[in-house]
Amino acid sequence: MMMARLQLSVALLCLFCFTASALDLQKTAQITQEVKTLQKEKLDIAKRYVSTDQFSSRVLDKGLALVEQMEDMVEEYGLEEEFPSVAKFVENLKSFMEDTKDLTGQQLSTLVDEFRDKESKITLALLKLLED
Repeated sequence: MMMARLQLSVALLCLFCFTASALDLQKTAQITQEVKTLQKEKLDIAKRYVSTDQFSSRVLDKGLALVEQMEDMVEEYGLEEEFPSVAKFVENLKSFMEDTKDLTGQQLSTLVDEFRDKESKITLALLKLLED
């Protein structure tokens, strides 16, 4: 009788250890998948940042330089008096380009914040994995 209880206790202990191990493996797999997803999202954010930054620094800066040259030419040749619509167009274009550049800067700032958020979530997930 005592031997049967001992065997039953050992069997239950083995079953408990096996179940706990399976739960740990499942939790580890879940956290690993979460980290992979977060890393993919972080990479997507980095790609959007690079493309937005390239647009901002190359296209908008060159565009603003051209608009400023147009503005200088309008002043140099006195076109604002003869062709007020041209002067107004250049002024509106410059304002639009500056607003677009400001908006792009805000988008870049938002992407940086999202990137940092993903990094902290990855760190927390890895710490959770180490704690268990």
